[in-house]
Amino acid sequence: MIRQYQEPTPLRLQTRAGFFPPARPAKLKRFFARTHAGRALVECVMRAGGRALLWSFNARPQQTAQAAKAEWERILSGIGLDPRPMEGSGTEACATCFSRCSLELKAGDTSTCDAVMSINDEMLARLGARMVIAERLTEPHATRCVVRVAAKPRVLGGERELWCDDATAEGHFDRASGFYDFLMGYFEVPANNLALRSLRLPAGACVVELGVGTGLALRSLLKRAPEGTRFVAVDRSRRMIEKARQRIARPEWAARAEFVRADAVATGLASESFDCVFSSFLLDQFDLDKRLATLGEARRLLRTGGVGCFVVMDGVPAGTLDRVMTRLYNAGYARWNPIWKALFAGYAPHCRPICLAESLRASGFTESRRLRAHIAGFPVAIFHVVRT
Repeated sequence: MIRQYQEPTPLRLQTRAGFFPPARPAKLKRFFARTHAGRALVECVMRAGGRALLWSFNARPQQTAQAAKAEWERILSGIGLDPRPMEGSGTEACATCFSRCSLELKAGDTSTCDAVMSINDEMLARLGARMVIAERLTEPHATRCVVRVAAKPRVLGGERELWCDDATAEGHFDRASGFYDFLMGYFEVPANNLALRSLRLPAGACVVELGVGTGLALRSLLKRAPEGTRFVAVDRSRRMIEKARQRIARPEWAARAEFVRADAVATGLASESFDCVFSSFLLDQFDLDKRLATLGEARRLLRTGGVGCFVVMDGVPAGTLDRVMTRLYNAGYARWNPIWKALFAGYAPHCRPICLAESLRASGFTESRRLRAHIAGFPVAIFHVVRT
């Protein structure tokens, strides 16, 4: 007897709650593209894929960014992609343009784009260069994706390399502005308070804070400063500035503070117009070149004899336990990013321990006092300096 063939019934999983149909591709796509956990998983897979591609194409670290770019493009061509020099790039040899998005991402899918492009970030980092996304197809009205291959940022011995560029970091802080205080900000308060207690401001002083963030330190400054002290708060994140403005909404505070949205290396403020520069957990987010540029801007803003106070994670702690904690932080820096991003809306820590004393001397500051504190058990250095 010949039986008529019937399509098999889709497998269903039986639990106490009943039956669940198999996951549909559309639902999986939404999970990976629209949830923080899904994007974190995509990033893990992409970075592993980048390492696998390097191994399969027998790629080796290169001495220059140009050589790293050529090796990277060799791999992309080998897997069927078509990178090509950006039209009209002139002398900028390290620019590659993709005219289409193979994943059909739409405008606004920037976080998903970051997760997917991490495969290129992983390859270029291991080849001895750095990926900078200059233009994205996920931006409104964009017609191309432009990836620039830059040289690795300079760091001092013992410092970890930064894991993302400035534009990506700005997006992270914008997204984290609503919960940053609970994640990081409140842990920074003890170190900031110690720094502010030892800061002496004359009556009528003008103070500029570089990297105001959510305004926790600015509020403490307003409480402690003498009457008549004026403040200018600088940050490049629009949403962080909005949060800080809300924090000091009391009329007597708001009247004494002005907000400027700008990069710390180019504030646009008048030279020698401030008596004090304050910065908390900002310089440890920069590579050496930008750190020196920021300190140069701080020196330009200060009057002769003006003071500065810089709070950073300590790259050269004194005690044995502190040195162990610094090594532990460096060991986990960037490696745990997928977990951080899955839990905290795509945000992961940017600060890492740095060696600031040498940069201060090179920028024309004289160190007058150094204090030590901790943030969640990790050592922090507080530098009080004078502009010479």
